[in-house]
Amino acid sequence: KIKFIKEEPVVLLKEDYNLIVKELREKQNFTQEDLAKKLNEKLSLIHKIENKDIRPNDEVVKKFENFFKVKLPTVNYINKFLKFVSLFCPISSLIYNELMLS
Repeated sequence: KIKFIKEEPVVLLKEDYNLIVKELREKQNFTQEDLAKKLNEKLSLIHKIENKDIRPNDEVVKKFENFFKVKLPTVNYINKFLKFVSLFCPISSLIYNELMLS
């Protein structure tokens, strides 16, 4: 029997992450500067994230989630890719099903 190793999926924030961060900040009536101080980050980082100039790294995402007590929406690209490929290739369908069951 073939043994599949289930690795951690690649998880990225959804494309509108910047709008979500901005909305969360504005609901608290915080300026970007206020939020930067609360998270112990630079104002320029908050500005770049909200303007979608950069994607926050995992550490900053965790800070946002802990501070706002939310889970930022993500996209699991490996699962989407495997599901898509399984439509066209029978063996990949078996691999996808095995991964989903393990």
